[in-house]
Amino acid sequence: TRARMHGLLHSAGGTRRAGLLACCFVLLAQQSCAFLSVNPALGLRTHMSQHCCSSRGPPLSLRESRRRGDATITMAETMLETPCLGAAQTSTWCWNGYDIRFSQTQPTSSSSKPAVVMIHGFGSSCDTWRNQYDALAEAGHPVYGIDLLGLGGSEKAADADYSITLWKNQIFDFIQQVVKSEDVILFGNSIGSLVSVNCAADAEKKDIISGLVLMNCAAGMNSKFVLYDKRTSPVGKAISAVVFGILEVVLNTKPIAQYFFNNLRGAGNIESVLQNVYVNKAAVDADLVQSICKPAEDPAAL
Repeated sequence: TRARMHGLLHSAGGTRRAGLLACCFVLLAQQSCAFLSVNPALGLRTHMSQHCCSSRGPPLSLRESRRRGDATITMAETMLETPCLGAAQTSTWCWNGYDIRFSQTQPTSSSSKPAVVMIHGFGSSCDTWRNQYDALAEAGHPVYGIDLLGLGGSEKAADADYSITLWKNQIFDFIQQVVKSEDVILFGNSIGSLVSVNCAADAEKKDIISGLVLMNCAAGMNSKFVLYDKRTSPVGKAISAVVFGILEVVLNTKPIAQYFFNNLRGAGNIESVLQNVYVNKAAVDADLVQSICKPAEDPAAL
């Protein structure tokens, strides 16, 4: 149910509404069920460095800014520069002209074990893995977390055509340009699992993927297949068609979408949902809640 609701929300809103859908997914779908040096050639920087994509001009999501004294700071830049929970270092990688936040923790001693790249779920970020960085690094793995384009601390690009293929290409380029390993285990949660599976199934590049760890794997980004699936009853198809139609109208009508978005992204709502779905209630703390709330504050999130 969670996976289908996730796909339903995404397909109804169109691929350009990642920010709103991220918040909707968290609030509705859940209810229904060692140091990386700066390398200018790659566009890498630590969270204290300057914007790495200035060569293409201010990205769409960075044009709205607020003033603090004499300095102009954008919400998107602030999120990019937010250290990832649990990771030793947070940096920014410039991918195809977009700012991508990623994190890493390296093993304390030399190791030949595969690198681990962890891919979060819809509406989340690399903060999801806050309890895994140290544990995996202590076991000898170089550990990386990455925020998918449009989600978490990465740029909310209005001109991107969001899809599993887009994110799969992002992961492969990240492995090639940043991780620089031909022996990688992918950890995926929810939509991150689906991205991981697609990476492992890629005919040309799959050989660098030596293992998968899939948690709460999503069934897909788009649930409209239920309208044509022979296993769906005529009544089910009729109901689904109505639901898809309503959501499409809602998510494509800016004032209505803005109203729901503003009401859904509050910390109280998100905390309540997380309390309902986390077995360990103590894990739902202020850091976790803010890791989901903060990306929704980006001016380009809707």
